[in-house]
Amino acid sequence: MVRWVIRKVDVKETSDINQETVEVDNNCVICLEVLANESLKPAKMKRHLQCKYQSFTNKPTDFFRRKKMELQGQKQVITKNVALPVKAQMASYEVAHLIAQRKKPHTIGEELIKPAALAMCRAIHGEKMARDLESIPLSNNMVGRRIHEIASDILIQLMERVENVNYALQLHKSTNISSSSQLLAFIRYSFNGKLNEDMLFCLALEEKCTGDDIFMALDKKLHELGLSWDRCVGI
Repeated sequence: MVRWVIRKVDVKETSDINQETVEVDNNCVICLEVLANESLKPAKMKRHLQCKYQSFTNKPTDFFRRKKMELQGQKQVITKNVALPVKAQMASYEVAHLIAQRKKPHTIGEELIKPAALAMCRAIHGEKMARDLESIPLSNNMVGRRIHEIASDILIQLMERVENVNYALQLHKSTNISSSSQLLAFIRYSFNGKLNEDMLFCLALEEKCTGDDIFMALDKKLHELGLSWDRCVGI
């Protein structure tokens, strides 16, 4: 069975949160509203100014240049503040992995786990060491992203194991809480002299779930994963 562990290639000393920061050029320098590319045409930008900020229509060009420089300065401050050290990122991966294993809601990281860890650290080690835990990102979106990255890494490791070996598949059709049909596929293979079994994928079935529909869905997914039918020894 593939077990996930943090690899050096998974974590870099950079900011994941910074990837969500919007570009300054697409922001209104007055209200900070993110404008679509279509709205950046001079005529539409002028209409935006006249409709929402009529009192600014007679302002000189230098006024808007200063506003843009202020916005760029704010973005630089945000980027500096959210830069994450490697250890903080590693901790967020570990916590996200535990949340996924125990099938808990992603919000538990920010609402319970982090406050509890801070309280215990303050009680045992003091405020100074507790501040180090503040930098660990455990928001709902961050935990979801970490779980997605972990799942992708596990799949990569699994594909590396079964790339050139014979394998067998076990299929199971189930339904989720919304009664939608799901196709579960498990793969059995030999690795390091031992027989292993892992979940290969879970796929939503949108058709009538006939034998042909299931086979076509399976064939398409195996093709996407790069698995050859020539290596399949049983289903």
